Amino acid sequence: MTKLDFLFKKDYLIAGVDSGNISNKITYIDQKGNVVSLNIASIIGENAETTAEDMPDETRDKLFPDDMILHLHIKSNALPKNRTNAYYTVGEYAQIATNNKDNLRETNSDARDKLGNEIHVVTTLAGLALAAWKSGKGNKVEVPLSFGLPIEEAKQASAEKINLYKGTHEITAVKGPYKGETITINITDVQLNVEGVTSYLALAFDLVDGEVVETEFSSQIQNEFAIADLGAGTLDLALYDENGLNSTKSTNYSIGTNKYIDSIMKEAASLKEFDSIRARFERVGKTPKISFTREEFMRKFIKPEIEKMIKKPKYTPVFKATWQSKTGDITKIVEKYTQEYAEEVKDKIIRYFVDTNVGQMIIVGGGLLFAHQYLEELKDEDCLFPPNIEEASFFTSKAYLLKNIIAEIEKQTIEA
Repeated sequence: MTKLDFLFKKDYLIAGVDSGNISNKITYIDQKGNVVSLNIASIIGENAETTAEDMPDETRDKLFPDDMILHLHIKSNALPKNRTNAYYTVGEYAQIATNNKDNLRETNSDARDKLGNEIHVVTTLAGLALAAWKSGKGNKVEVPLSFGLPIEEAKQASAEKINLYKGTHEITAVKGPYKGETITINITDVQLNVEGVTSYLALAFDLVDGEVVETEFSSQIQNEFAIADLGAGTLDLALYDENGLNSTKSTNYSIGTNKYIDSIMKEAASLKEFDSIRARFERVGKTPKISFTREEFMRKFIKPEIEKMIKKPKYTPVFKATWQSKTGDITKIVEKYTQEYAEEVKDKIIRYFVDTNVGQMIIVGGGLLFAHQYLEELKDEDCLFPPNIEEASFFTSKAYLLKNIIAEIEKQTIEA
């Protein structure tokens, strides 16, 4: 297939956005025509009018990348009516830079209404601005946006809510490597996808040097199959039969990793190793709580051990968490809740096999990483895992991007 020249225009950015309850994944095309993904924690700091000079220069984490210092001034009608011209800190930086914790907003573990939710809007616009800056775009870009919703929420979404992002949004970097730069994002088209439904695109195709190519994995996908997308808030099950997507038998359940991560963090705080820290909280009349976002907690204490397990299947993980100056072994706690999550997921997947009589299931999503050691037993010739499982969290946003590119190709063909 010939190179897709329109991807490289200075005033054009094509993206796929998977706005989850742990993090927002934004997948776009870089200057070389390759797929790049960003991960922004689903947390924002409101009322961030504080000048850049008053914000902390150093983060608590040396691994924290400079380009994720997101202190932004956003002008957008997609924001709540009283905040269409507002300052925010975004992602993990919000946790670091927001002194008044009453201004912090993080998604609830069972949050269901994504469309129009301020956290999802802010992290989406921040991600698009960051993608444009990182890929060397001009100060104004046109963006055809492709995003998704859980199956049941998508069925009920009104045209007005779907087009929430349409129009012009102005984002200025107050701090960080893009300090002082303003980008105007004009979202020209909005494509609503159903979570889990388009994931096969990311499994069957890739974009390399600006060309769409088939993956080796595509040959393993049967004519009739189902996809299980294990997300932070929902488990989405999509069925493909000889007529394409079967919307009647496709559904989702309120089973996500968020509540299990919250349980791990809550129980970890009660460990004996943290007695002195809890005592400090109790002395000042506050409830002891490990002060990390879910994304930060996972990145620091859970994901490194999971990655070792994936690389070395016989590796025995040891999970440890640090809270202030103390470190505790949370292995048993992590095992307890990841196993509970896995059992809940396995029950729904096996029932779906039986109820729909589908012959093949493909499992994707961040939950596949979260409970990898307990979901591994599902893997066989009828239940497939993606080959690059460490990227499971980005399959959905990548699929949205690919579907967006296909739609743009069709649009340009018609116009020609």
